[in-house]
Amino acid sequence: MSDTSNPVIFAPPTYQYVQSKLDEKDINKDPFEHFHRWYDEALKNTDETLPESATFTIVELPSGRVSS
Repeated sequence: MSDTSNPVIFAPPTYQYVQSKLDEKDINKDPFEHFHRWYDEALKNTDETLPESATFTIVELPSGRVSS
């Protein structure tokens, strides 16, 4: 589990992102299949109050330009 005492991303203190991490070996090559896996996990999580809320971001390399 990652250390959330000094978060890299902004999130209210009551909701830090500690559910899991994304490892390259776990990424499905089909982005739609990957989304459905994440969504199904969120639906099953009884602590998740808004499983349908999400922001997808891509990063352009090598510039690091972010697009959401």
